[in-house]
Amino acid sequence: MPKKATPYTIATLALLATVTLFRLFYCTHLELVGDEAYYWLWSRHLDYCYLDKGPTIAWLIAGSQAIFGPTVFAIRLVAVMLGTGTGLAIFLLGCTLFNDRIGFWSVIVALVTPLFAVGAILTTIDTAYVFFWSFAALTFWKATKSDALSWWIGTGFLVGLSIWSKYTGAIQLVSFALFCIWERKGLLERPGLWIMAGVACLFLVPPLIWNWQHGWPTSSFLVHRGALDQQAHPRTLNVLAFLVQQAGVISPLIFLGILTSICFPRLARTPRTESNYFLALFLPLFVLYLLLSFQHTAQANWTAAAYIGGILFLVVKFEQLANRRSSVRW
Repeated sequence: MPKKATPYTIATLALLATVTLFRLFYCTHLELVGDEAYYWLWSRHLDYCYLDKGPTIAWLIAGSQAIFGPTVFAIRLVAVMLGTGTGLAIFLLGCTLFNDRIGFWSVIVALVTPLFAVGAILTTIDTAYVFFWSFAALTFWKATKSDALSWWIGTGFLVGLSIWSKYTGAIQLVSFALFCIWERKGLLERPGLWIMAGVACLFLVPPLIWNWQHGWPTSSFLVHRGALDQQAHPRTLNVLAFLVQQAGVISPLIFLGILTSICFPRLARTPRTESNYFLALFLPLFVLYLLLSFQHTAQANWTAAAYIGGILFLVVKFEQLANRRSSVRW
C-alpha cells in the first residue's frame, strides 16, 4: 500500500468497498449452485482432506456458519470477502512492482472480468485458491527484495493454503522457479527459497496420509478427470474450444490483449524484471492446461489463478503502449 493516500489508492479502496457491499446484498438473491452445495456438505463433515480437494473451503464455510448460522449468506460471505481480498492483493501487486495507477487499473480490469466477478459471489474452491495465490505472489516478491526469513516462510504458508484449496496451487512453485531462472540473480541459491518450498510441501503431507488411508482415490480421480488414463490422441478442436472458453470467461478483448502482449513484447517496452514476474505467474498454469486440452478440454475456470499475473502484465504493457501511441488510448 502506498505510504500516502493517493487519489488512485482512495479510488481503489472506495471501489472495492462499494462492490463488496453490493455483493453482500446480491449474493443472497441466488440459490446455491451444485458446487457450493457440495462444499457445504463437506463443511458438515469436517476432515483434513476430501476426495478431490484439500480442506480449506470446507473449514472456511464452517467458520462462517459458526458465526452467522446455516444460511446462504454465511456460505456466500466466504466468496465475497475472499474476492475483495483478491482485489486488494492485485492492487498491492501493481503498487509494489510499479505504481498505484497500475494497481488501480488492474483492479478495474479484474472487476469487469466475468470469471472474477462470478467467482467473488459463488463460494467455490477457486475463490480461496486465487486469494491465497495472489497474496503468495505478493509476499514472494517481497521475499526476493528482503533478507528477512519471515517473508519466505509466509510465502510457503500461503502457497500451502492454496494447495489445500486446489492442488494446482503447487504450480505457483513452478512460477517462482521460472522467475528465478529468468533473472539469474542468485535467487536459486538463497536458503529462503528452499525453506519456502519446504514449508509449502509440508501441506502435501496430510493429503498423502489421507489418500494412503483410503486407497489413493485422489490420484485416480484427477488422472481420470484430465483424461490421462486414455490413449493419447491430440484433438485440435479441443484446443480451439479451450481458447474460446478462455476468451469467454475473461472477455475476448482482455484475452486477446494478454496474448498479444506476450507474443509481441516489443510493442511496449516495460521494466524487464517486473514484467517477467507477472509473466511467470501466468505462463506455467496456462500452458499446463493448454497442453492438457490437446487430450481433453479443460474447464474454463481451471486457469483462474494464472490471470492474476496475466491481467497485471496486460495493464503494464497497455499503459506503456498508450503513452507512446495516442491513437490507441481510447
